[in-house]
Amino acid sequence: MSKDYTNIDLKDGRVVRLEFYQPKSSSRTELKVLSEAISELFGMAFWHSKEAKCRWQIGKIRKRLLGLQLVILAFAASTKEQIGYALLDKTTTGDHWILFVDSMGITPEWQGSGLGIQMFLETFKRMPYNIVVARTQNPVFVLMLQSLNPETLLPLTTYYEQQGDLQLLKWLTEGIMELSKVQNIDLRRGLCKEAYSEGKLGNYEIDLRNPKIDWVEHRFEELGLNRNGGDALIVLAKGIKVKGIPKE
Repeated sequence: MSKDYTNIDLKDGRVVRLEFYQPKSSSRTELKVLSEAISELFGMAFWHSKEAKCRWQIGKIRKRLLGLQLVILAFAASTKEQIGYALLDKTTTGDHWILFVDSMGITPEWQGSGLGIQMFLETFKRMPYNIVVARTQNPVFVLMLQSLNPETLLPLTTYYEQQGDLQLLKWLTEGIMELSKVQNIDLRRGLCKEAYSEGKLGNYEIDLRNPKIDWVEHRFEELGLNRNGGDALIVLAKGIKVKGIPKE
């Protein structure tokens, strides 16, 4: 158990415990425990399964953790059950304080509870930032970023066309390990072709009856995203408006 933790009341009345870990200063034992927890949570969050074949390989997780600034594990306060995780990194360039979401997963029964937003808000207190960047193909995750009230949500509200935005994206794709691995990136659209070998990453349904999700899906199509082909978008939420956080 981490010494850095907090209990959060969610909008549906349930209470969660968030534990915060800094992998670079964690012991081998802590890294082993974190890797095992994330491996199982990944399978449950993305594939709704506890089967070993659906889990993220523990060795790959441990290697990934060593390059990250912060890991969050979420637990149901009443049962101590593990219900979610977030792998996060931070970098800066000029006036940009950038949080990179390497991976985030929440088990099905806790999706839509507001847990993801709470993990972002608690991270603000530990690692201030005014830009959030993630690679995703899931419209629900895009809406979660939108709920942070950014001034701009690239490439959803506008393409990466401004010189400063293009330069920032190019810098990110060269400097962040997970983004630098992708060989085929259309910078103007932030489109990563065949980023995921699995194709569609996760066993989730897209509810087009929700007008917000329908809008995101329509924009995905305009940007040329082929989810089943493994494509993903680099989404950049710029100018986050949260009290006490430095702005650009």
